[in-house]
Amino acid sequence: EYATVTGGTDNRALADAATVTGGVAGAALGYASSVSGGYDNTAATKRSNVVGGISNYVGGYAATVSGGHSNSVYAPYSVVSGGDSNRVAGYAHTIVGGVSNTIVTDSYSYIGGGSGNEISDGSYASIVGGVANEVSATYASVGGGGYNVASGSAATTSGGVYNEGA
Repeated sequence: EYATVTGGTDNRALADAATVTGGVAGAALGYASSVSGGYDNTAATKRSNVVGGISNYVGGYAATVSGGHSNSVYAPYSVVSGGDSNRVAGYAHTIVGGVSNTIVTDSYSYIGGGSGNEISDGSYASIVGGVANEVSATYASVGGGGYNVASGSAATTSGGVYNEGA
């Protein structure tokens, strides 16, 4: 009921209050979900949103992907803002951009960008950027650089290459 498709081609709004505005092959499948433009984007859960981009998927309640390519969010209240092949699972995480960054942990973690960075355990963890950095503990962080690890609770590795804080 009250689903809306406005323009574009091959778009589908298949749930109550779902909306697709322009674009090609967009799908708003959850209650009050929306897809705004782009190509082959899917907002699959309640109140989920995709704003532009190509082949983005949102499967978390009230989560958003804003542009980019092949980004996926499976965590409620989470955001991916562009980039390529970024993935979020858990609860209330943010990836600002970059390529192939992943957050698959409990809650409230952040990756600012870069490539191949991963937060794999704990909550309130962060990676500001860089390449192939890993955080695997609550309150741990990596500031940047490459191939750095923060594996202990509240550990910090500020940057450089091949450093570890445990």
